[in-house]
Amino acid sequence: MAAASAEELYQQGREAFERGEAEGAEGLFWACLASGGPHGAALHYLGLLRRRQGRAAEALALQRASGRVHPQLGWNWLAAAELLEGQGRWGAAADAFRRAALALPGEPWVWLRWKELEGLAALRGERLATGLPPRAYRLWQRRLEPRPAPGFTALPAGWRLLRDPHCQLRPDLGKQLAMLLAADGAQGAPPPDLVYGDEDRLEAGGRRWDPWFKPGWVPESFWATPWLDSHSLWREAWLEANGLPPPPLDPVQRFAWQLQALEAGPRIVALPRILAHRPRPLVETHERAAAMAAHLQRQGERLLLVAPDGEGLRLQWALPAAPPLISVVVPTRDRPDLLARCLEGLRRGAAASPQVRLEPWVVDNGSRLQATADLLQRWQQQPGLRLQVLPRDEPFNWSRLNNAAARVARGELLLCLNNDVMGPPTPWLQRLAAQALRPAVGAVGAVLLHADGTIQHAGVVTGLGSGCEHPYRHLPEQHGVHRGRSRRLTGWGLVTGACLMLRRQLFLASGGFDPAFPVEYNDVDLCLRLGAAGYRQLVPDGVVLRHDEASTRDVKRSATALPARQRIAQRWPQALAGEGPWWPAASSRQHLDGRPREFDPLGWT
Repeated sequence: MAAASAEELYQQGREAFERGEAEGAEGLFWACLASGGPHGAALHYLGLLRRRQGRAAEALALQRASGRVHPQLGWNWLAAAELLEGQGRWGAAADAFRRAALALPGEPWVWLRWKELEGLAALRGERLATGLPPRAYRLWQRRLEPRPAPGFTALPAGWRLLRDPHCQLRPDLGKQLAMLLAADGAQGAPPPDLVYGDEDRLEAGGRRWDPWFKPGWVPESFWATPWLDSHSLWREAWLEANGLPPPPLDPVQRFAWQLQALEAGPRIVALPRILAHRPRPLVETHERAAAMAAHLQRQGERLLLVAPDGEGLRLQWALPAAPPLISVVVPTRDRPDLLARCLEGLRRGAAASPQVRLEPWVVDNGSRLQATADLLQRWQQQPGLRLQVLPRDEPFNWSRLNNAAARVARGELLLCLNNDVMGPPTPWLQRLAAQALRPAVGAVGAVLLHADGTIQHAGVVTGLGSGCEHPYRHLPEQHGVHRGRSRRLTGWGLVTGACLMLRRQLFLASGGFDPAFPVEYNDVDLCLRLGAAGYRQLVPDGVVLRHDEASTRDVKRSATALPARQRIAQRWPQALAGEGPWWPAASSRQHLDGRPREFDPLGWT
């Protein structure tokens, strides 16, 4: 019998490898090499075996040898790249991923991995997705930030600059303002009355860090983190037309002057450039908090508290003397484990919220388990909460289930709550209610965390990522992006239906959730309708809940997602395409972590 050829030995080795016979496969691959000399695929499989054996150095040497023999195989470069990545050798790993991507054009995920490692190599291991770490910001300044024009440029005629005397300003601030005015004029827009830009911090040695990319004019966001102190640009003709006196020199009096000027309704535009460098943070004071409280009271806001909170303000609204009734709607189909945690979170939240009353409803969408029936019976007998059950044994339609409960509920406020959301023993129900009762506000949401403590929801932005996305998703709760905006009262275009409160009559008058969206995008559609009617959506500070997202369904296999996405795009084309004021114009709209938009062309993830 003739001896097996090198190729036959390789094929036998591959079959043994696929059967999980590691020892036999290894012998056949070595026999292949001994019989026919270098064989790229055999070297690749030997490298895989060495990696499984924990012999990483030998595995890498074999994969590199395979790449030299058979560079178009691609999988050898991929295996080498992963080994190099494991060693923290970002540059070499990026090069190996590049070779793999070129050899494997039908595997787009390899190209994405190449770009990820290219970014890690440039940033020496820092990841942009963690929220613009220091090296990334320094690289942006050196290579990507739009450069100032040389020399100082004066402001256009008729404009007044207010600035913190300790701040350094971008030298071509005047040119930046002139370019903005020219662009507005070319589009036929009226001139702005107030312009502000972004800022960062400046260390004693001159190093810039901690950028603050600011949103457009979102009232609640400004109230919580007033951002006009470092610099603001005012049109003098508008100031004169509104009878505003010259701004005082005293910082606190100047802050009060700015708030008074805002009450005259200027047209406000954000200029998405770092215009100011602040040498030290502005820590809010009781005097500034008092000025903000007076400003909001003049606008009819019923405040309970405005207090300094580090670099921002903590704001709480007063509730009526008669505690409002909140009808809480929790749709469920079995999963008594989740429902028990959700109801317990409501009980604890109610105990910590004596200024509201609760009317909890469980919409039972055809549960079958005895454990679910027992749970509902126990909670119906629970003193204080008096759980009510609305049976709806029908095909699952989240919109229809919530609408049915809203029609029979009695509460002044309606809280839509998913059964996989669990509240803490804090007055979160009061804080939601105080905002939902404000006449200017439509839907109020919460910060929702994954089980690992990272953010699942802190608001929703249209035109971000793939369409409607959750900003700061997967960042830690205590992140510093945009001055830790998600930890403070802030306005958004939309909030998620997983935890959404609004006035019940407003919900009914707006038509409730549209059953044409049985699972996805029903909350988006409702919030867009509320926004079109002039209501603001927001997330208050101090309302942080846990959300075990998609615990009751497989999101990736949803049969309703694509039709819903198509329907929402057809119904709201302009709203979904428009950028809106909620996300900073200087930040990427392709990513959720707040990185500067200039990183986008690099493709780094």
